[in-house]
Amino acid sequence: LGARYVGAIFAGGPRHVDAPVARTLFDAARAEQRADRDDEALTPLAVGVFGSQSVAELAALADEATLDVVQL
Repeated sequence: LGARYVGAIFAGGPRHVDAPVARTLFDAARAEQRADRDDEALTPLAVGVFGSQSVAELAALADEATLDVVQL
């Protein structure tokens, strides 16, 4: 759809998702973008929004969810 970034909330609250759900969302957004355009540079970046998680938890979630960007 032309989005440059796709995000998931790991900081809690009503929009909170877990890593497997986020990864599914990111994989779908990446696949959809690639199907529409033949330019990898236009593939959206996966962003995770974090709150008070430890560095170890943040790193594990970022890896499991295949994040490109971490927002603190």
